[in-house]
Amino acid sequence: MKPYVFWCPFLALGFAHWLVLSAPEVNSTWGQIQGVDKVSKDGVPYFGYYGIPYAKPPTGDLRFSKPEPHPGMTDVFNATVYGYVCPSLQIINSTLSDEDCLTLNVFLPNATEVSSQTPVMVWIHGGGFVIGSAEQYEPWKLVTETGVIVVTIQYRLGIFGFISTGNDVAPGNYGLWDQHLALQWVKTNIEAFGGDTNNITIIGESAGAASVAYHVLYPGSKGLFQRAVLQSGAVTSVWGYKRNPLETLVLVAKAANCSIEDTDPIALQKHIMKCLRTLSVDILLRASVIRGSMAHNMMFLPFLPTMDGVFIHDDPTKLMSDHTFLSRTVMKDVDVLVGVNNNEGGILYDVAVMFDRLLNTTYVSDIFQQAPYYTDILPQVTNLTLGQHNPAVDDVIGFTYTYPRPDTNVSLPHYQVFDTYGDPAFYVPAILFCRVHGMLKTDKKTYLYLFDHYPSFTVNSPVKGMVHGMDIMYLFGQLDRTNRNISQEEFQLADNFTAFIGAFAKSGDPTSVLETQLETPWPEFDVVSEHYLSFNTNMSIRGHLYSKRASLWLDLVPKLNGGPSPTSPTTTQTSVPTSTPPSPCPADSRVAIIAMGSTLGALVLAFIITIVCFCIKARSSDDLQSFSLY
Repeated sequence: MKPYVFWCPFLALGFAHWLVLSAPEVNSTWGQIQGVDKVSKDGVPYFGYYGIPYAKPPTGDLRFSKPEPHPGMTDVFNATVYGYVCPSLQIINSTLSDEDCLTLNVFLPNATEVSSQTPVMVWIHGGGFVIGSAEQYEPWKLVTETGVIVVTIQYRLGIFGFISTGNDVAPGNYGLWDQHLALQWVKTNIEAFGGDTNNITIIGESAGAASVAYHVLYPGSKGLFQRAVLQSGAVTSVWGYKRNPLETLVLVAKAANCSIEDTDPIALQKHIMKCLRTLSVDILLRASVIRGSMAHNMMFLPFLPTMDGVFIHDDPTKLMSDHTFLSRTVMKDVDVLVGVNNNEGGILYDVAVMFDRLLNTTYVSDIFQQAPYYTDILPQVTNLTLGQHNPAVDDVIGFTYTYPRPDTNVSLPHYQVFDTYGDPAFYVPAILFCRVHGMLKTDKKTYLYLFDHYPSFTVNSPVKGMVHGMDIMYLFGQLDRTNRNISQEEFQLADNFTAFIGAFAKSGDPTSVLETQLETPWPEFDVVSEHYLSFNTNMSIRGHLYSKRASLWLDLVPKLNGGPSPTSPTTTQTSVPTSTPPSPCPADSRVAIIAMGSTLGALVLAFIITIVCFCIKARSSDDLQSFSLY
């Protein structure tokens, strides 16, 4: 456990004066803020301002509501420790978690002054919209090596941030509204820290990347940021959007004993939400775990952004093809950098390992067997992607990924299973986002990269390459967190990765810092050549990332499913939520209540998935690594 986390309760009791508060005091619109001196792993000093509340505690009547701005402080606020972590299945029964968690943290290069006008990056963490915290991402490497100001934010997760009735009773997306309010706080106050209010980049990984994309598509984001970085996530990712939130609400209500017999659906929904507001955090968390088949348990996320008629006007797939709508968003006003890892789908293996360890299942072997692949995994993937199950489409997709098909008693190669999930979950949404941004034909830049690396520390791993979330270790200087011997080559790659991300944030041009490593400049992505950077120790420029697999999902599958291609221009009107609830969930749906341990280890990117917990499990045997799912 981190010392400052352990002492947090004592600091709140008045022992904060033990700390040496030598960072400059900031006089912001919000109030006076006192930070602390920090030193990076490389011995470079920087300043940290921790746990600044940007919203009122979302408790009582504010639970399951839009956040309200924090009024600010009249006395000096000692920003010396991280704030509470937002409640999640990670930390049931933990004193480190509290609903009063809507805080942000500001990190400054040591040389920053009030008049500096330093570029700003706002980091939105991932975790499937159900777990995670800002504390997991101390941005010392970005701050000290690129010279930018970095802000990390927290937002409501899981049931607290994304429960929804699908109508005005509880529209949902409270976690996105939290993020939006945090961005407004940064816009208003960052100048006092020496930040440039006209040079702000929002950046996120996985669910954080999908969040970034939602902010780009929200017209109300105008003026809040100038650039966007999406790492392994977008709005059309299979885990990035909830089509039928009411089905989840019904299951939660039953598990929490908040259901009543009422023929009026609106009255029932109001009763459920009123009941849920009265329950303890622990009861809500335990009631929010939903059980299903193997593929359901591994891929289904119960609480996600959904259509609310304001922040999200329609299904993201429709929005991305509605050019009339897109013209009203800030997508045309921002530079975009999009990236993916070369084995995103490999996260399925880590999830399977986690289930096998905790529940004594056999998922590690089952996910590669043909029977569960065709009857469970493939239908789950297509249902999440298309919103419906179409056996004919399943046949085409299954044939594409498993050709030539082996004998029925032979396991499928790992890559076929990983790609079946990884393509619609990560690669195709990234390519689509770049295509749509490029099709707007503005002067704003679009860049795409593939982290096409095979880390030396995974040489003995059953899963090769860059698994989902592994790029975080390179960006945040966490390569050596497991105390293994890391080669100098890996550290150099981390330096290059951090450098081009920082360069993009500062100027919108990531190419200058890679000139010595590239034979030709990194060109912008365009809809004809679709250039991308193959990023590794021998980086190069290529075109059309995974072109056949991308075309399968973007061109062929929509036609087979009876709809237009996502990149076909349309001008359809976006819809708004209706008060009519969707059809009830299947009668055999089950809710499992799983209690978890109470401690949160240092820098653990644990996740808890559906039936058990959404927890990023360390890799097995001699390849122990932690990753962040979604």
